[in-house]
Amino acid sequence: MGGTTESRQRVWHRHFEGTKAMIFVFDSGSTLARRRLAKLEFCRLIQNQDLKEAIILILANKQDAPHAISASTIREKLADWPSLQNRTWHVVGTCANASTGDGGSGLDEAMAWLTDHYATK
Repeated sequence: MGGTTESRQRVWHRHFEGTKAMIFVFDSGSTLARRRLAKLEFCRLIQNQDLKEAIILILANKQDAPHAISASTIREKLADWPSLQNRTWHVVGTCANASTGDGGSGLDEAMAWLTDHYATK
């Protein structure tokens, strides 16, 4: 669901009905202001009625960035969120930088988790 411009956000909801899985890509190396915006958007998404049954995979991307927030820190912060209680969700640290030559670290783990949990949905 890429893109954070308001014009894109206004049409996202049209694609939510029947959604069984959601991947939220979080820029772990972004500025505090951008992380706050991402948090607000994530909150809006998980409150959406059409996404209530969807499993959630969070990609904590840019783990190679200086001062990146680790996947475990994100996991700890989300563990107490009431809106995630009784939901199936997971956080995976990724580095989707094609220049690494390996196609991106963490992506295989993330897709394996999604495949395993999507199959049981």
